[in-house]
Amino acid sequence: MMRSGDQSWTGEHAFGPLRESAPRRIGPYEVLARLGAGGMGEVSLGRDPGGSFVAGKLFDGQIVSGYAP
Repeated sequence: MMRSGDQSWTGEHAFGPLRESAPRRIGPYEVLARLGAGGMGEVSLGRDPGGSFVAGKLFDGQIVSGYAP
């Protein structure tokens, strides 16, 4: 598990605000912040309608394009 002081949490992959182009809602979930990013996409912190925190991954479009029906 990575901690905020780890070197791997610096730069583009670090926890931080959402990009301007990032969605603010995904279905019933409010998207609050960016938790991290990697080769397959970005992980965001969200909140469900009941107020519980959740994490969700948005996959990079190039990764999933091969799986589209």
